[in-house]
Amino acid sequence: MEHSGQKLDKYYIKKVDDDKKSIYCHHDLMGELFVPTHKHDKAQLLYAEGDVVFVTTETKTYFLPARHFIWIPSGVAHSIEPKSESVTMRNLYFPVEKDEDDFYKVEGIYPVNNLLLQMMLFTN
Repeated sequence: MEHSGQKLDKYYIKKVDDDKKSIYCHHDLMGELFVPTHKHDKAQLLYAEGDVVFVTTETKTYFLPARHFIWIPSGVAHSIEPKSESVTMRNLYFPVEKDEDDFYKVEGIYPVNNLLLQMMLFTN
């Protein structure tokens, strides 16, 4: 995991890439309004509850509305800015697979159906 020189002492971000083959899971009430620019070796699925979140990459700023998730590919530098300190973020970090489909190499925002939401809630 790398970051852009800003202080980034989040233990969970440092742990994301510890085991290269596992899926890392972290859910937390943010209690803060900014996660500085950083990147990691694993791809990230980020789902937020309680308010909207802005995710900024080197080329775009994404508006993440309720009942949606953003896919952030491996190695993409990004910052995270919840609109409110009451946002709960659910993160799943996936290892990169050899010969992965191009779909997984591009950021995107997608709606969350009930099955995916229940699967994320089950990871608590």
